[in-house]
Amino acid sequence: MAPKPECALVLLADIEDYSSRLDVVQAKLRDALVEVLREAADNAHVDWAGWTHEDRGDAVLIFARKPGPVEILGDFVYQLSLGLNAYAESRNESHAMRLRLAVHHGYIWQDSRGWVGSAINAATRLCDSDAARNALETHPESKLVVIVGDELHRDVIMQGHPSIPAADYRPARAVAKKTDQPAWVWTPPGPASAQRLDPGSPPGANAPEAPGTDTGAGGENAAGATGVAPRTSTEIHAERIGNVVTGPLSVQHNLIGIVEGGMGG
Repeated sequence: MAPKPECALVLLADIEDYSSRLDVVQAKLRDALVEVLREAADNAHVDWAGWTHEDRGDAVLIFARKPGPVEILGDFVYQLSLGLNAYAESRNESHAMRLRLAVHHGYIWQDSRGWVGSAINAATRLCDSDAARNALETHPESKLVVIVGDELHRDVIMQGHPSIPAADYRPARAVAKKTDQPAWVWTPPGPASAQRLDPGSPPGANAPEAPGTDTGAGGENAAGATGVAPRTSTEIHAERIGNVVTGPLSVQHNLIGIVEGGMGG
């Protein structure tokens, strides 16, 4: 009997820079990847056990038959971003985890050796594309890039669903192997600039001001327009200032004065 095709949302989550890690670190990252995906599903009230998961070494391939793309691209992706930010704050650089997440919709079917279908191929090429890789390179603070094709962007993301930050998706070209297609990418904010939203608020609301925004007299963020309070402290790490410092240095915002040669190294 010929395999019966199924319609599903195809997600491929791939760890950036996985192959350069030590074997023991790779093993820990594989466990962490599954855990952060499972927690995101639980926090988004999605039935993780009801999804099909396939290990791809440095990636996890997921087939989600329910819920629909609105819930996946809205609540699930948002919770995944929060989970990755929380993970980043508790790990050192050698165990850092940043993901490329491709989302596609189409038909899949299972044969004697596993799952096949053009939807899987499409998700793989989106995930491997220069557009997805470049998005993480140009947003080093972000722990996640989401990439979708033109159809999913048009039919779902642009339809006004409040849980999906449609305005934050940017057009790109997904070039991989013999594929060159329109795509859309979103890089949620990283831990240092993550949105502080009330429960139920859409991910695109109350975004922090971009660097260089006029903050008014005294150089302090007025916060009234965006609802984002000014930061009161920042952590300076040794690798960022080129000096040898034991642990993070917490200093008051707007009171930082580093005189050249003033910190020994």
